[in-house]
Parts: sequence; structure tokens; C-alpha cells
Amino acid sequence: MRISVIGLGRLGLVHAAALASLGHTFVGVEMDTERVRKIHDGTLEMHEPGLADLVRTALTDGTLDVTSEPSASLGARAHFLTVGTPELAPNEGFDASYLENALRTLAPSLQPGDLVIGKSTVPPGTAAALTAQLHRESPDAELAWNPEFLAEGTAVRDTLAPQRLIYGVSSPEAARLLDEVYAPILDTGTQRVITDLATAELVKLATNAFLATKISFINTIARLAATSGADALQTAQLLGADPRIGASHLHPGLGYGGGCLPKDTRGLAYFAQQAGVMEAAQFFAQVDAVNTAQRQHITEWVTAQCRGRQEPQVAILGASFKADTDDTRESPSIALAHALMNAGLRVRIADPVVTASCGADSRLEFVRTAEEAMREADVTLVATAWPDYQRLDPEELLSVVRCPLIVDTRNCLDPARWRNAGWEYHAMFDPVMRLR
Repeated sequence: MRISVIGLGRLGLVHAAALASLGHTFVGVEMDTERVRKIHDGTLEMHEPGLADLVRTALTDGTLDVTSEPSASLGARAHFLTVGTPELAPNEGFDASYLENALRTLAPSLQPGDLVIGKSTVPPGTAAALTAQLHRESPDAELAWNPEFLAEGTAVRDTLAPQRLIYGVSSPEAARLLDEVYAPILDTGTQRVITDLATAELVKLATNAFLATKISFINTIARLAATSGADALQTAQLLGADPRIGASHLHPGLGYGGGCLPKDTRGLAYFAQQAGVMEAAQFFAQVDAVNTAQRQHITEWVTAQCRGRQEPQVAILGASFKADTDDTRESPSIALAHALMNAGLRVRIADPVVTASCGADSRLEFVRTAEEAMREADVTLVATAWPDYQRLDPEELLSVVRCPLIVDTRNCLDPARWRNAGWEYHAMFDPVMRLR
């Protein structure tokens, strides 16, 4: 089947390249001509394991065409909308204008019977409004909603072997066409659920907000463990062993970041507020507040350790919000770096794939390696659980730092190995790190 994808960011490019590998022919339409050039050159704007090879293969064998010309969508039967839905402003909901513009651009290429499929994250009611727009501009086409559940770092695998496929559709014909799109995946036994547009929209938001809630919950419990002498990590492990709860996202640390969980949790809070469900709005706002507080806690502790030192320096290992991605959107590492600099500390930050400054703060110093970041450091913070940092040699690094003090905010290092080498090692929720 010939399929078009409108928007070739993190979602759209993965979707097109992965499904092209299953036998479909895709045309990707991206209005950013520089992004189109980079895709053709093989210099992708994102780090996603396995994606570059898929894109290269699809471009070479002709199953993927990438262009900035909207008319290239003509002749496709299914058209995926994969543009971004950023926040209008903090805590003010989603900006649907990119979807509206994408649909407006696509409309002249639509033919009777074509299916437009939204994959972007939106609050309930967005698809209904887009359906009305579609019927005005191309009355013989139909709109469906097919939310994605990809995790950065495993997005290719999640696309090719999803846990479930959700179709928000208004007709049996739309479901049948989606079945054709996903036939190779459905043939492996993947569950497929048919529902309405609003449910398909809400389940995506609810999924991300629930994962954010689990992270904020376990961080709250870990803070309580630090005040009572309980072991925060073992408490989390014991909670995760309960099959009613599950271990996923129960990892005490700096909290969540990225382009989905923070935005979607705040977006759901705003949607609840607009709907008049104030208890829900307050609940999700508190989940977000707990997440933000994680960075403040560690900032206060590190600042206290550096008090009285001359020109104190902090090394931060990891800039991306998690390992296996270069995404620094709402990264806890970057937020922590800015907070420490605002407290008067010099910060050097290293990351295996992020090599440029994030944001407008020119004080943030990026260096190539962990060793460079740690040179003359008074405190070293492991802020992203990259395997590279688990392989560091603590004995060799003793001569690099000014003070052998390391804080493992992701609980990814071997504490005994670092302590035996002569380091003062702390996990994020060690009782000794409690300030109040």
C-alpha cells in the first residue's frame, strides 16, 4: 500500500521507516527543507537506535521517499498526521495548530475513500474538530485516531512490535484500511482494539500521565524512606514485585523528562480544569510539582557541600533525559545544571551523544568526555544512566577530581566499587543527603 506521513520528526520518521521495512511504500512530507536534506544525506537530527539503518535502507530500495512537496501525498490511501502538539504555554494545554495546518496542506491531495490518521498526542475533542475541518475541505475522506505508545530509545522496536494497536474510528471501512496498514504486525498476534475517537485520544494522555504518576509516587516514597531509615531502593523493588503494581517506572531518582510525560501530564491537568473536574486537575498538577521538586532537593544538597569552597565546580554526567536518546527536552540534567549555575556554581556537562549547549544559557559548558567534565570537580553527579558511566574506572578518576564525591541520581553505578576505590558515594535518597 502507498501511505503518506505528514511530519518527519521523532514520531513520523520512525513510523515511516519502520513500516516501510514491512513492505509498504511511504512518502514522507516534511515542510522543513533542511530536515529533508539531512534525511537524504543520512545525517538525522535525532539519535534513535536502529533508525538510521532503516531510513538508509528504505531510501535505497525506494520504499521511502522524503520531500517537502505536499502534492506527493496524492495517490496514497492512508495519510498519517505526525506533527507536534507542543504546549501553548506552560500549563495552558496543547497547540493543535500544527495539526490543523497539516490537514489543510494535505486536503488538496485527498481522494474519495482516503483515510487520514492522527497519531499526535491531543486531548479529547481534537479529532472531532479536525473531522469537521476535513469534511469542509475534503468531504469524501475520513479521519481516524491511532495513538502511538513509543518510548525513546526503543521507538523502532515499539513500532514493529507494539503491545497493542488502538483504532479510534467512525466506520468499519476505516478499521479495515488500518488492518491493511498493520497487517504484518497483526499477523504476529498483536492485540488490536477498536474504539471511538475520544477514547483513542484520552488513552494516550492517560497512559503517559499514569507513568508520570508512578515516577512521582516512587520518588515521594523514597523521600519518606530517607526520613525514616528505610532503604529506598529495596522499597521500590518490593513494590514492583507486586503484580498489581509492576516494576516499570518505579525507579527513584531525578524524575522524568522528555517531550511526552511532562507535557502530557500538564496537558491532562489543563484538560481536567477546562472540563471542571478540579480534583483531577489538582492531582496531575501535584504529580508535576513532585517531579520538579526532585531537582530542587539535589540542588540544595550539592550547594551545601560546596559552601565555603573556592570557585566550586560540579560535573554532570548525562544531558539527555534518559539513555539511548539525544532528547534534552525538559531534561532533569539540564534543569539541574541551570539551577546549580544560578546558585553560583560552575558546571561542566558531558553526554555520549549530546554535544551542544541546550537552551540559551551560555554558561553551560559542554565537554566531550566524563573525564573532562570531572576535572577539578568538587561534586560529580550521574544524571543519566548511560552504560558509558557504568564502565568508568573510579580508581583512575581519583586523580582527576578535586573531591572524590559522587552522587548517583539514577542508581546505576556499583556503590561498593566506587567506595572501595576511595570515593564518597551517595545514591539520591541516602539518609545523609536529607537536608530537612
